[in-house]
Amino acid sequence: MTERERLLDQVRSLQRAPGAAPSRRTLRVVLEFDAAQPPAAVAARLRLALGIEVEVAPLLADPPSRAAPGGLDRFLAASIPGVRVADLAGSPFELAYAMADASGAVTAEPETGAGFYVVRESAEPGLEGLDAFPPGCWVDQAGDPTPALPYWALDAIRARAAWETAPAAGGRARGEGISVFQPDTGVADHVEIEPGMLDLGRAHDFVADRPGATDPMNYGGNPGHGTGTASVVASRIAGIMAGSAPLATLVPLRAVESVVVFDHGRVAAAVEHARRNGAEVITMSLGGPWSSALRAAIDAAIRDGVIVLAAAGNCVGFVVWPARYEEVIAVAGSNRADRPWKGSCRGEAVDISAPGEFVPRANRSPANGGSPESVAGGQGTSFAVALTAGVAALWLAHHGPDAIRRSLGPGETVQSRFVGLLRASARRVPGLDPDEFGAGVVDAAGLLGRGLGPAALEEMPGPAAVADGLRSLRSLLAESPVAAPMLEGVPAPAAAAADRRFAAELSHLAMQAGLARQGAAQLEATTGALAPSPTLLAAMAARPGG
Repeated sequence: MTERERLLDQVRSLQRAPGAAPSRRTLRVVLEFDAAQPPAAVAARLRLALGIEVEVAPLLADPPSRAAPGGLDRFLAASIPGVRVADLAGSPFELAYAMADASGAVTAEPETGAGFYVVRESAEPGLEGLDAFPPGCWVDQAGDPTPALPYWALDAIRARAAWETAPAAGGRARGEGISVFQPDTGVADHVEIEPGMLDLGRAHDFVADRPGATDPMNYGGNPGHGTGTASVVASRIAGIMAGSAPLATLVPLRAVESVVVFDHGRVAAAVEHARRNGAEVITMSLGGPWSSALRAAIDAAIRDGVIVLAAAGNCVGFVVWPARYEEVIAVAGSNRADRPWKGSCRGEAVDISAPGEFVPRANRSPANGGSPESVAGGQGTSFAVALTAGVAALWLAHHGPDAIRRSLGPGETVQSRFVGLLRASARRVPGLDPDEFGAGVVDAAGLLGRGLGPAALEEMPGPAAVADGLRSLRSLLAESPVAAPMLEGVPAPAAAAADRRFAAELSHLAMQAGLARQGAAQLEATTGALAPSPTLLAAMAARPGG
């Protein structure tokens, strides 16, 4: 009996067991097709071919409008009630490939879940993401300058100078009128989340599938994270600290409970929701492996004129997705001395750096009893990208979105114009290697002072590179080869990386190998080490020469 047959037998047994399908015991697989498919027809094909119970629905429930075609219309979420990844005796990817073969899907990517990798918890306050992992990643919180210098990070990127820059004709100052959408953990009450800062009419909770984006603060993962990052974008000047765009509008989207994301489907739905609801900036303080659905949603947003940014990642060395996608602006972390924040991921995928060490933020955290008043310095590239997202709002407001669109040349997007100017205006500092930390540190005032003309250098990858799509995967395979003992004697996986069907699995394996190289003894897979699926091994064996 093959592994695939054993997995399907196991799924059937689990689904027949008494009480097999409580609401949180469901494995989801995101299916991508060449064209939009009726969910009921796909579900019927899967049931007939595989003999398992499955429920199929659009990844985003709202139908695409005529004004917003594309995006996720070719993606469906197939839920397998009564089954979790941790239950499976084999690779979840092998089960996904069985579903792809049965349904005619181009890709089938299991959501392994935020609990797939578990990090031993730390009680130290102020940290986000992989708390205290690995040892030596985080700076001692005793050095936090926030009480004495609550605006230091804004001054490091010259945001306050940018606030005082007279806007272009028809423009506005301080990000006024710009909508920044933020897929994160949602927001909780805090004095730095002031009235008028949020637009809850366009907010949505993709975890509970309901309107609004309230962070309930009652779960494992990163409760309070979205409150902190939201404040770094758009907190008003009246408080102790301020966001980099203190008149921008923040639209929170509750898409995750942990910012270490192994189930990108809800993040993809949040990005698509943002595109359909007037986003001008999308900022993502989260990261994990490859997701075809998330990349499709991001590409559609960029084509529609949205600026999309993401955190480079923390503590694992290499840049994670979505920041790793060629078309996304990847932001690494620096400190007050313009040196690297010690936990920042780094590499050629990084476009720019911004403060990521002791960034003043609304500190709503279980570690301080959920205080709605605490302000303290946070560590993580989550805060670096939030600062930079605010700078994107400053730039859009300064010139006016319509004027920017009118200025674009053939093949240009708002994203490519912005990142070209952002990189060209960055502060070059000796302490940041441009091969690892991008063009330098964000300089908001310098950015607004450059005018609106196309940047002469440092632009995003051209259309050919972006159309390639898999370059970000191949680069990680080169940085973190998965041809370790688990693939000994098998041709290198680079050849299989030419087939997008295997992108998600290869990214999981490459990240796992890279984490092992980092000495990540504190990181534990709940199912043990992920082994390559038989389908992937067969594909690599059929492509000799790598």
